[in-house]
Amino acid sequence: MSDTVTFRAPVCEDGPAIHALIAACPPLDVNSAYLYHLIGAHFSATSVVAGVDGAIVGVVTGYRPPEQPDILFIWQAAVGEAGRGKGLATRMLDHVVQRNQDCRWIHTTIGPSNDASHALFKRYATQRNSNLERRDFIPADACGPGHEAEDLIIVGPLS
Repeated sequence: MSDTVTFRAPVCEDGPAIHALIAACPPLDVNSAYLYHLIGAHFSATSVVAGVDGAIVGVVTGYRPPEQPDILFIWQAAVGEAGRGKGLATRMLDHVVQRNQDCRWIHTTIGPSNDASHALFKRYATQRNSNLERRDFIPADACGPGHEAEDLIIVGPLS
């Protein structure tokens, strides 16, 4: 495998590859394949895929809440086995933030036991001299059977 990583906005046809990548990255919730087609079709400006040798090895999906245009909400961030150890998650966040420069805040939700995601956003905030705040957001009983609570993580302001 090459060490050359490319970053680009996803397209609708990336749906199956994104779906498979998310499925290979527990504890992320795996949504329908249809949804991952929509990411490429409707949310490409706020999402990014990382590729190595033509294969998608990382993805960050996000959107901008209509009532809060200064927020970039990161919905899922995943790096597959083949892409780990290259700093891809941070580089993908940088890529999507650069494409949404008018956003001042990153919001995401993370389950309390997802140590890797908590570490990613803490590191991202620290490296960019931004604040990180955690708030209770969605209680476990509202998330469905077998799902833990989701904490709201706020990083910013971004400069």
